[in-house]
Amino acid sequence: FSYTYEGTKWTNVKWGSEVLFALVSKAAAPECVFLLQALVSCLTLLLLLKIAQLKIARTQLAIPLALIFSLVATEYRIIGRPEMFSHLFTVLFLFFLLKEKKEPSNQIYWLIPLQIVWANLHEAFGIGIVLTTIFVAGDWLEYFLVKRSLFSGKAAFPKKISTLLPVQIVSVIINPNGVELLTRPLNILGQVYENKYTTELFDFKQPEYWQWNVYWTIGLLVIGGAGALVYFKAQKARLNRFKLFVEQFGISYLLTIVAFVYLAATAYRNIIFLVLVFFPLFVFGMDALLSKISLLQKLTKQANAAFCVLLFLLYCLVVSNKYYELTNSRDRFGLEVLSAHNPTGAAEFIKQNNIRGKCFSDYLTSSYLLWKLQPEFKSFIDLRDLDIFPTSFFNRFAAAVTFPEEFDKLDSVQNFNYAVLFRPQYLSLHEHLYNSNEFKLVFADAVACIFVRKTSTVDSSITSFFPVKPVRHSSFGFIINKILNPFYALFNYATVDNDLQAAAYFSTVGKFDLAEAFAKKSAQNNIENYKGAEILGEVYYKRALFATNPEEKNKWLNAAGN
Repeated sequence: FSYTYEGTKWTNVKWGSEVLFALVSKAAAPECVFLLQALVSCLTLLLLLKIAQLKIARTQLAIPLALIFSLVATEYRIIGRPEMFSHLFTVLFLFFLLKEKKEPSNQIYWLIPLQIVWANLHEAFGIGIVLTTIFVAGDWLEYFLVKRSLFSGKAAFPKKISTLLPVQIVSVIINPNGVELLTRPLNILGQVYENKYTTELFDFKQPEYWQWNVYWTIGLLVIGGAGALVYFKAQKARLNRFKLFVEQFGISYLLTIVAFVYLAATAYRNIIFLVLVFFPLFVFGMDALLSKISLLQKLTKQANAAFCVLLFLLYCLVVSNKYYELTNSRDRFGLEVLSAHNPTGAAEFIKQNNIRGKCFSDYLTSSYLLWKLQPEFKSFIDLRDLDIFPTSFFNRFAAAVTFPEEFDKLDSVQNFNYAVLFRPQYLSLHEHLYNSNEFKLVFADAVACIFVRKTSTVDSSITSFFPVKPVRHSSFGFIINKILNPFYALFNYATVDNDLQAAAYFSTVGKFDLAEAFAKKSAQNNIENYKGAEILGEVYYKRALFATNPEEKNKWLNAAGN
């Protein structure tokens, strides 16, 4: 979909997910894709419940509490993207593998057709092969340990699962890309290490990795581990507690946890996989800790009632958006496309003014433009990342949005007709283009800005931001919203402080007179006045930096302080 790499072969593993998304979008609306996400999430929780039931819980609250805590840990990736199917299939594979350990049957062969489906839905299908490989290695290790009398119990010759693995690997070629998918997991792993252009791919060494849900996940690991220690410590007759753990869970599951801790450390978006595979041990640990609370055993009915109240409160927090406010999330409840988060205004402006030609677009805004303005619009770069664009190209893009001279070099080659930039980022390029002799600002709102060449006939009298306007919503989605929350109301665009956005932007590009005027409006418009005052202080401070004499500098510094 880009003019820079048009014609390059694209191995689109996610084609199956895209077909499902397209069907939902055409049957209802794009925002209703989240109904598919809701279905997948419910199936995932149901499978986690089935996994937990493979272990005997002594307390009734252990499993439901573990489900709720795990759901909170994973909601950051419940985002309506094809990866939802990898989350579901990871749990599905774990269920069949653990069940095979407890109740051997031919059901384990379901992993072959499931692997075929997974390989046509999302590029993380390799996780299924990794899980099976780990269980094969663990079963063989247990078999030899028992044979050498290092562990007690029975260990059957792992013929079935060992035969399953090669068939499972070969089965992934049943897809439109054929044998090419056999090496695809290795390519994806390499991309994760190379691509550090999006924060979701940052590893544990990056400060941005350490969000609140990471600490929440660590808390789950601590609870599960502590509970397991409490349980095994109580088994005084069994001196080797490691052997006891292996007998309870198996070497395969222990190796799985170790592997997924590593996976979670490689990228922020992978933490959810660790939470999902750790769930059996988390339930086990939660159960061990709760069983120590004697009062809980006596007040079972009261505890169940309290849990139901907790569920109801959590539900109310979500549908009222209080949950998202407390977690400082940009999400909100409801099936609705928000113009405050998507470049709907920029897309409409391009369409109305018939702006054509080469567009320098960043990968944050180009996704919506590709969808809304198809098939005419071609991007400079998009979110397929290193599937198409090599690291060197990403480096050129990163340099262009950071250093004005690098953008000019790129422009001299590509001769861009216009540029669309995500407004809150790429500030140095915004400043350069706004003050450029080649480009003029023709559109700006809270989400995106459009610059066209000065030879263009598009009107350039921009002294204010375009207000963010709502887009048409789905009646079906609105009905669902009302069912889940009778008091639901569509997003109130009056709460978007366009004056604040304009003040921040004009301050960035060095138009302090305009920035000051809009900051004063923002400080008095009864939306979030303190933010307007904050921007006004920043404008005065910047003016002090550009002051030509001490008196003027002190004047602006005093104004900034006030």
